[in-house]
Amino acid sequence: MTTRVWLCLSLTFAFVCFLTADRSRAHAQAPDAARVAEIIPWLTPEAYSPTPTIADRGFWALVSELPAYQSVVADAGKIPETAFQPLPDDLYLEYSKNGNRSHYEQVYFEKLRAFRTLVVAECVENQGRFRQPIQQLIASYAADKTWVLPAHDWALDNFEGRQITIDLFASEVACELATADHTLGACLDPATRATVRDQVQRRILQPYTQMVTQGRPSRAWLTVTNNWNAVCLANVTGTALALLDQPAERAFYVAAAEQYIAHFLRGFTADGYCSEGISYWNYGYGCFVRLGHMLDGATGGQVDLFAQPRARSAGLFARRIEITPGVYPAFADCGVGAQPSRDIMAYVSRRYQLQPTSWERGGLGSVRWLDEFGVFSFLIQKPDSTPQAAETPGIRDWFEDAGILICRGGQIRGGLPVGVALKGGHNEEHHNHNDLGSFVFCIGDSMTLVDPGAEVYTRRTFSSERYVSNLLNSFGHPVPRVAGQLQKTGQNAVAKLVQLDLADDHDTVQFDLSSAYPVPSLKQLHRTFVFQRDSGSLLVTDDVQFDTPETFGTAVITFDAWEQVSPDRLRVGAGPTAVEIQINSGGQPLTIEAVTIDEDIRGRTQPARIGIDLAAPVTQATLRLTITPAAATP
Repeated sequence: MTTRVWLCLSLTFAFVCFLTADRSRAHAQAPDAARVAEIIPWLTPEAYSPTPTIADRGFWALVSELPAYQSVVADAGKIPETAFQPLPDDLYLEYSKNGNRSHYEQVYFEKLRAFRTLVVAECVENQGRFRQPIQQLIASYAADKTWVLPAHDWALDNFEGRQITIDLFASEVACELATADHTLGACLDPATRATVRDQVQRRILQPYTQMVTQGRPSRAWLTVTNNWNAVCLANVTGTALALLDQPAERAFYVAAAEQYIAHFLRGFTADGYCSEGISYWNYGYGCFVRLGHMLDGATGGQVDLFAQPRARSAGLFARRIEITPGVYPAFADCGVGAQPSRDIMAYVSRRYQLQPTSWERGGLGSVRWLDEFGVFSFLIQKPDSTPQAAETPGIRDWFEDAGILICRGGQIRGGLPVGVALKGGHNEEHHNHNDLGSFVFCIGDSMTLVDPGAEVYTRRTFSSERYVSNLLNSFGHPVPRVAGQLQKTGQNAVAKLVQLDLADDHDTVQFDLSSAYPVPSLKQLHRTFVFQRDSGSLLVTDDVQFDTPETFGTAVITFDAWEQVSPDRLRVGAGPTAVEIQINSGGQPLTIEAVTIDEDIRGRTQPARIGIDLAAPVTQATLRLTITPAAATP
């Protein structure tokens, strides 16, 4: 997995990493003693990690041949001296002073990447020349005041030593150190190995045991239904399995992971939709895969997380959410252009004996965690034995429980496929955006009309000011604006399904969006999508009624150049991926005005919001947008 995903907390929301999590968290409790006792004989007498040790020369020779690791030895020799230094206090304190998180995170993750690179390089080369730098980095980690990110330590309790808590990345550091210790073994000095154990016990294993058995300082991420649960459980459990010698000790962590990972799976709808988006599916479900794989190996197959309810449907999310080949919607806090991990998809396919998709056959990528080499080992040992023809996506995927419809059409002139993603849902989803009625229009590998995805995270992102952002509120989405009002936040702002008609040649879905707008005079607002498969066209119809005259309009969002061809027609994009938008307002005069969404967006230029508004207030109106691939327009 190649995309690092960041989260943060805020002063107002305390642990706001749990923003949009299940607010009625289940009561947390220690694992059942009888279950712990049952697990003990399943465990090996010695510590366990799914990652092959340095002694497994055959495995590491295969790793050295993977494209992502052909230069790892050379890269390890170029690591700057700054990576070996303790993390700077002044950068840590920036977040509490001015909300900046990027300066500290840059050096934090450079250090983590350096450690991972050195360990892999030593395993590949096996000549001993990287052992001293690895030990130097371990000593540097021991000198750091805390492994918790400043965005997750807003009161500076960890930094100032008043408390030790566990976040996504403190647990990640611990798991990396523990996996390196297990993988390198006696290649490391005894004093260094003792340091790893002392530091990990103090910073992770002891606090975790208190969390589980006493609820101190907080059991919060044990029972949330978002990625924090899976990420932290995978990291902590992997740490314990790799370092603890006694099976009875390890059994406690296995039982706790088995018990609490069920909360993560509850964050998916029953049909597998991940409201956090594809990037967080990579992160959260990817950690579920890590955890499931390590528990399977540690217990000889006796603990099978992949048999838990929703595990399979959640694993199929990535293949079902694809719009056109390699293109996925950027709903929620997801970057435009984000794609699923091929490795996770391949693991899911082989674990559940599914025909692979064409996407996952692109080959192994690079690991995000050292213990993920265990997943690589599984994929290498269990090569794809299915017929060469990859699974062809169907003409649609309907996530009924989430109100998400993916429609796939035929090929337009030039041989490019067309598809759309249509969004219902509600406005209190994980990593929520206020985006009921949003849509994405794709031609080939281009998203011509977009949901613009996530902003660059700052302290504001996970605070009471989250929806000040015009990328996160409904202004930055292709949805109606009603009486000048944007959509409200909350689970009671919900797209109610009114009509669903799924046929071979077309798909129709209609949502009632009325509950999303705090407008007393609003009687009804229905948005209807009709996708015609043969032409690749999408009709978006808004029917609105008021008690008194009010303003009304909608919008489309794009990163591409656009022009107004006529008073009621737009052209967006260029070449074979351009679209034309025919506007029908039922004779009502229109105003069309584009503004740049002036927010810090991830990895792209700022998108344009093309506002399409009725020129005068109305009590009733129908506004239609017919979106057609320009290449198919006469």
